[in-house]
Amino acid sequence: MARSRPATTRQANSAPRQRVSLMERMIFALARYATALEEKICVDSLTGLGNQQYLRHRLSQEFTRAARYGRDLSLLFLDIDHFKVINDTYGHELGNAVLVKVSSIIQDSIRKTDIAARYGGEEFVVVLPETPAQGAVVAAERIRDSVAHGASLGRHFGRVTVSVGVSYYPDSAASAEDLLCGADSAMYQAKRGGRNRTTVLGGDEIPGDVPDPERSPLFVAPDWEKLYL
Repeated sequence: MARSRPATTRQANSAPRQRVSLMERMIFALARYATALEEKICVDSLTGLGNQQYLRHRLSQEFTRAARYGRDLSLLFLDIDHFKVINDTYGHELGNAVLVKVSSIIQDSIRKTDIAARYGGEEFVVVLPETPAQGAVVAAERIRDSVAHGASLGRHFGRVTVSVGVSYYPDSAASAEDLLCGADSAMYQAKRGGRNRTTVLGGDEIPGDVPDPERSPLFVAPDWEKLYL
């Protein structure tokens, strides 16, 4: 009949396992904390979208990938029209509500593979991997039209609108910064053209008063429409 080991021996043998288990729990807790901290650093606290730091990091990644493998890459730069008037007239609380609503519409209007971020203030950026200029225009008009019809301040002010600039690699940018600056420049061209419209860098301008953007010549190519749906 085998003799049982003394209690002191069993306790001595279990001590290393307990230490390993405690260490594993500490490592797991630290990993969770690091993940939460990274998310907090990269997320805009008001809208829940990525912030500018997150945007620049992801844009650099996507541009490197597009340049290395010869892929299309497009970028949208959006700005809420007359946002200062909204803040000055109705206060920052309503202004924040508009930012949240517009960011929600942007997120609902893009693919899971796209990258949306609040660039700062009332400006937003969307990075569109594997998307040529035609597909980017489809995406831009979808967002612009959705904001115009879904982000109202009520009858006393009217609808909220956005102006959108579009740039794309490789034709209109040689670097990630070119892509961002190009779309920003196109957005300001849309502002000068009357707002509530999409402007492609060095190309066409699509005004928001087109009754049905789907009937515009830029939107009839079924391949691009299928690509972005």
